Amino acid sequence: MKLAYIDWALTTGGLAKAREVYQSLLSVHPISWSLHEKCLYVENFQVPPDSQVLRSLYRKATEDYGKNYPDLWIDYLRFELAASEKPAEVVPVIQWRALKALDGDLVSNFVEKCACLGLQPPKRTS
Repeated sequence: MKLAYIDWALTTGGLAKAREVYQSLLSVHPISWSLHEKCLYVENFQVPPDSQVLRSLYRKATEDYGKNYPDLWIDYLRFELAASEKPAEVVPVIQWRALKALDGDLVSNFVEKCACLGLQPPKRTS
């Protein structure tokens, strides 16, 4: 029902209305994975996409579901590789967060997918 409400808001009121609706929905816990997916979907298909909005949505989604979804982290990395002015600084930080957040058995899956993107594991001294 919530996802249909976002679609309705986008169709009838445009992006501003859809953002208003999904921001309201994101403030009520628990937040479903499908709601995060929908918000990211809406924003990823804007031309041009709003990097600040997407970055905020990815941060929220990784806070809520980062331990269970390695593909979420991979999508976040792809976004930053394309959108960030300083991907060499941002990407390793996100990788490190992912490695700390993901459940143990999902870490190897994440590392393999990073390798497919040509990313080396981050080096951390602390």
